[in-house]
Amino acid sequence: MSWAEQRQTGMLLDGRSLVILRASANHQGNYSCSLGNDLSQFWFRLTVYTTLSREYEEKTTYSVICYTQETCRLNCPAVNTPDVNTQNITNKGIIWHKKGESLSEEAYYSSVEKSDHGVYTCTRSYLYHGQTYNMTFTVVLDVQPNSSTVVIDCKAVIYSEFDEVFWLSGNSFVETDDSFPVFYNYTRENNGEGINMTASLVFKQVSEDDLSTNYTCKLESASEPSNFVTITLAKKDGKSYDAFLMFYESDTDTGLNEEERERLESVLEEQFGYSVCLFDRDISPGKAEAEAVLDCVDQSRSMVLVPNSLHPCPGGSSLLSAIQTALVESQTYLVFIKTESTGLLKTGFVTRGLAASLRGWRLCHLERQTLHAHLILFLEAAMLLPTRPSEFTKNKAFTSDSYPG
Repeated sequence: MSWAEQRQTGMLLDGRSLVILRASANHQGNYSCSLGNDLSQFWFRLTVYTTLSREYEEKTTYSVICYTQETCRLNCPAVNTPDVNTQNITNKGIIWHKKGESLSEEAYYSSVEKSDHGVYTCTRSYLYHGQTYNMTFTVVLDVQPNSSTVVIDCKAVIYSEFDEVFWLSGNSFVETDDSFPVFYNYTRENNGEGINMTASLVFKQVSEDDLSTNYTCKLESASEPSNFVTITLAKKDGKSYDAFLMFYESDTDTGLNEEERERLESVLEEQFGYSVCLFDRDISPGKAEAEAVLDCVDQSRSMVLVPNSLHPCPGGSSLLSAIQTALVESQTYLVFIKTESTGLLKTGFVTRGLAASLRGWRLCHLERQTLHAHLILFLEAAMLLPTRPSEFTKNKAFTSDSYPG
């Protein structure tokens, strides 16, 4: 199709993508595509709905459930939106509305309330050769009373609209109907190369039966072998995170660098399946720095202090005494990593009084040359990484008999 034909038909060919700039009934029909010199063709049918039809409303309406006094973020769907790398098309961002009121680019509530429920619309705008094109979606926010709700996200990158991520309870499918005590919902978002799909398993109230049931997240793909992961629930000791990973300032040549930091975070979360509180990721926007750090301490079963060559401890030394108090009051287990030159030790952070008051603590002195390699091994030995993180309870922590000199 020539450039002139594309402009005339309102369509744009860009690599593997066919972009229809302004859809109309004329675009409805059967289409085919082939890869390179491959003689095989793939056929699909495009159906165009009018904006006032019931079918259009169903296709563009998405439901979200949030719970009172919890954070709630509304994501604008990205179904059938142009690839971010499409030539000459510029993404102009997202505009949110609720009952005619314009909201911020990101619809976010740090503590959602029942009054925030309702129908929201988000409009994605794209600029192409001086002309703006829009895609509008409807998001229905249902705010429910807070309870012992547990949400487990299963994330995958898929490459076809026919691929699916879903949850099984034993050998049975989990319902998508949110009237059930256990259900799942899902979102899809185009990332430019594929589609980020998240299937969220929701427990309104965890029961004893749920604790003895195997739940499986399964990826069914039209082009690749199926993949799955099975989980079980276990009771925790009332904390939201398994560990608060905090980096403190040290000499440039002794602490972890940025790449090592990211790898440590990845190992803890992705390889060992730990729930980790990270200051620069898990803190609610607008919260004071000191308050945010203390919240992480209070909500974590362990606090891991690791020397870092780039970023100082949030709040500096003025926050250290408050952290010491929070460690004792919240009965948070402390794991303290130091190298040959550690600035935090010079402040007297781990005093004899603190060591005696903590539920449990462990000090490890590692050489810089082997810091990252031995760090994971030490954390395992310190029982930060048990076989099943959710079983980490008070009786599994041990108190060191030594004292940092």
